[in-house]
Amino acid sequence: MVVNVAHRGASGNYPENTLIAFQKALEIGVDEIELDLH
Repeated sequence: MVVNVAHRGASGNYPENTLIAFQKALEIGVDEIELDLH
């Protein structure tokens, strides 16, 4: 089974770890979103 994970959202096109990056990642169909917490 392959799982498509968006590290920091769709960070190739949007600023990393932002709401818009996470929303766009979901729109393109990722299975999981992984983010960094500090």
